[in-house]
Amino acid sequence: GFANWNGLAENTGQNLDIRSAIQGGKINMAGNEAIFNITSIWDHYNTNDNLGFYDGTDLDNNYLFMNSSIVNATNIVKTGGASLFLQSPNYNTGNVYANQGILYARHDQALGGATTVFVQGAGNFALGLGARIEGIDLAVGKIQGNNSALQLDDGSYWGGNVIIDNVDS
Repeated sequence: GFANWNGLAENTGQNLDIRSAIQGGKINMAGNEAIFNITSIWDHYNTNDNLGFYDGTDLDNNYLFMNSSIVNATNIVKTGGASLFLQSPNYNTGNVYANQGILYARHDQALGGATTVFVQGAGNFALGLGARIEGIDLAVGKIQGNNSALQLDDGSYWGGNVIIDNVDS
């Protein structure tokens, strides 16, 4: 299964705001990976009245809130520059990959049956809303810039090993 959230807006008087949610129930991935490519970029043009002027990009206000359980999935893969919030128990049998953007685990069982969370490339991983996750390893590969391999918000708790292997990646 593959979920691809992309946004394009062209209006200099507005800010792109794509806050999507899948509410309740179950999302059956039919034995496949659950791949989430969540990308939205707001390009600012003509901000100084010069024709074709390019000013910058803005990736904030672009989220997918997964308030449904992912079932019958192998791995969960997060890619794309925007954020994915896993806010329900999930029932995947494979691991979790944060390759790009921010993957938030906001439920104690948000990572399902994973034994390892892999954070690499342009990926970030965060726990929020007091989620308590134990018995899962965090494997940190080579990450870009000042990305966060593990961020704890709102009294959250990580009770697994942290394996840093970014020297020879």
